[in-house]
Amino acid sequence: DEETLACTYAALILHDDGLPVDADNMLKLIKAAGVEVESFWPGMFAKALASANIGELCMKISSGAPAPAAAGAAAPAAGGAAPAAAA
Repeated sequence: DEETLACTYAALILHDDGLPVDADNMLKLIKAAGVEVESFWPGMFAKALASANIGELCMKISSGAPAPAAAGAAAPAAGGAAPAAAA
């Protein structure tokens, strides 16, 4: 939802700029973006991220699972037979 997305982006921006990821800074960014969030969201995000290494979290997420197979190679078209295996 919009509130959690706004808090996530605010935390990433603050981290990227080398600023403290705290509730006050997050709320300033969110308000500057013209987004309204319930007052508890920035504090909850800041508390959850206080002991986290945000840069490391980003690297783990971006290097997560391998890319999915191409759609054409995954399965035959509906109602059609599977292609014969190459010999």
